[in-house]
Amino acid sequence: MSQKVNLINHNVNLKYALGLELNNYRFKNPVRFNANLPYVEWDRTEGRTYSKNKLAADYVTFPLMLNFDFGKHSGGYSITKKHKKGLEISAKKTKEWGFSAGVSAGYLYSARNKTITSDEGKQKLKDNLNLNPWKLSYVAEVNLGVISLYGSYAMKGMFKDGLDMTPYNVGIRF
Repeated sequence: MSQKVNLINHNVNLKYALGLELNNYRFKNPVRFNANLPYVEWDRTEGRTYSKNKLAADYVTFPLMLNFDFGKHSGGYSITKKHKKGLEISAKKTKEWGFSAGVSAGYLYSARNKTITSDEGKQKLKDNLNLNPWKLSYVAEVNLGVISLYGSYAMKGMFKDGLDMTPYNVGIRF
């Protein structure tokens, strides 16, 4: 969900939003997560192989961006509805295209690890897994009508200590 506040002639806007970010990471190396210290360690068990080693980290996000909109805001059609109290609500068709850039704060609300190994089978662990509870990211998007190309890059690593991983996301929004 996002909203824009007009700053200059509907061409420059302050865009803010509330969203969910669902991240899935797959490890090729034998990384083992624990609920206790050390939270992350290399698994050196002789003969053990991993067919799956997945980390899922889910965040509720609060992006704040400066939006540059070059689309047409006139023409098209307009829908107007009058309410009992005399208020008027209208929606105009727009051909939006432009870009936005800013920052996003995310709060970790769920994290889990799932492994499938040759000797232990399927194992699941639900914990914060030493992840930083807050994630600050640079965000940008290019608006192409109803489709947007999206990207984000975290300002620091996702773990408090241990693994050094700085997440980034790219995608398409409808």
